[in-house]
Amino acid sequence: MMDQQSSHQASAPSATTEIARRVLDDIGRLNTMTVAGLKHKWRELLGIDVPPFAKRGLLTQVLAWELQAKTFGGLTPALHRKLVSLGSGNSLEARQTETMQSPALRPGVKLLRVWKGVTHQVMVTEDGYEWQNKPCKSLSAIAREITGTPWSGPVFFGLKKSKTKRVVSEERVDG
Repeated sequence: MMDQQSSHQASAPSATTEIARRVLDDIGRLNTMTVAGLKHKWRELLGIDVPPFAKRGLLTQVLAWELQAKTFGGLTPALHRKLVSLGSGNSLEARQTETMQSPALRPGVKLLRVWKGVTHQVMVTEDGYEWQNKPCKSLSAIAREITGTPWSGPVFFGLKKSKTKRVVSEERVDG
């Protein structure tokens, strides 16, 4: 008769756990490699030159990702395209995300912008904006009036980043 407690034997490691163990070992070895060795591994895995700014931390993180992605699969091509598109800022989704992340202006906020030596003041109202005692629906229309060219209002008033610096101040006016 068998003992009430049966002995437990570990099952043989599966192929997946063996592969995972090898990848973890490879990633662990990255920490012991020299920067020159990491750069060599980069070229070997990615087939491209290492960016000149790449420091040890970046090299090890990217290499660890690549080792895992090559073994277990990386991003799907569709997801990769979407991320590249979002990162470039050229896609509709990127523009919508940027718009959603811009700060909401509450009524009573005053936007000031100096253009060609003249200070322009825009008040945010419940219905839009007020400039030169006239109601306006959009900042872009105001920016076009001020500059005579098709400007983005949020860029002109410094609410959205642009490639050039703008001097903008914002005040809250009560009541």
